[in-house]
Amino acid sequence: MALSQSMQPGCAHLAPLTVLVAISSAVIVSGAKAASASAPSEAALDTTYGSLQQLPDWSGWWYLDLAPSETPTSRYLAKAPLRPEALEKFQAAAASGAADRAGTSETEKTLQCRPPGFNGVNNGGFTEDIEFLFTPGRVTLANESGLVRRIFTDGSASMDEIAETNTGISAGRWEGQTLVVETHGLDPNTVYGPRWPGAPRIGHNVRTRERIALRDPNTLEIALRMEAPELFTAPFETTFVYKRHRGHHFHEYRSCEDADRSLDPVSGKERFDLTPPANLPPPPKD
Repeated sequence: MALSQSMQPGCAHLAPLTVLVAISSAVIVSGAKAASASAPSEAALDTTYGSLQQLPDWSGWWYLDLAPSETPTSRYLAKAPLRPEALEKFQAAAASGAADRAGTSETEKTLQCRPPGFNGVNNGGFTEDIEFLFTPGRVTLANESGLVRRIFTDGSASMDEIAETNTGISAGRWEGQTLVVETHGLDPNTVYGPRWPGAPRIGHNVRTRERIALRDPNTLEIALRMEAPELFTAPFETTFVYKRHRGHHFHEYRSCEDADRSLDPVSGKERFDLTPPANLPPPPKD
């Protein structure tokens, strides 16, 4: 009744259509608001500082979880499908260890003083903890030896770039509470595993995909798929498990011996005789 009374002569045929459009628009807008409130877009998970509250709690430092009888090499790296020549280098370097193996080239001599590079493992030496820092459009992953990876989640990382760097180019996206990261453009001279002199390099055209998620509040896992055609015979897949290190404070891990004159730059061994002289008098008494 109210609708017919509001009609004016000459436009009675338009009024019902106008009202219908208005009602439909209101329903669409209302439905969109309800959908937005109940299910926020995954693309908008970390576009503002306020939206970071929707992300999982990865705060603090994380260390690689290993059983007492395990080493990082036996647990993870030795299981990779290494090419025969790479496997031979890997086994020889692992057997001798970084501390006792003398370098045979300038590259080997300065290996420990090169900046850290991403080789599929975020704590390449396995001795340092890692941490995650959330900012709008980016997740920054760092470790205590100086590796800093910038994972862009805002679509700004161009996967067409071919410049090779220590950390490559990383594009990330959130799938619910899981961060999926694709990386390429890694320096082919980066050593696979710990930086042992003589260890194989990762080579060219390396690509990695990581799925990072919490297994429980204090356990984080990084499922890695790594393609390295010059290093592997097939893609390498493994899952690194980390435990939250509550109360841990940053501890810089540094293995560069370049500026220490007391150490031989080739072998890394002490080159001064630290043996006390036989006639050294005893220390003074209190």
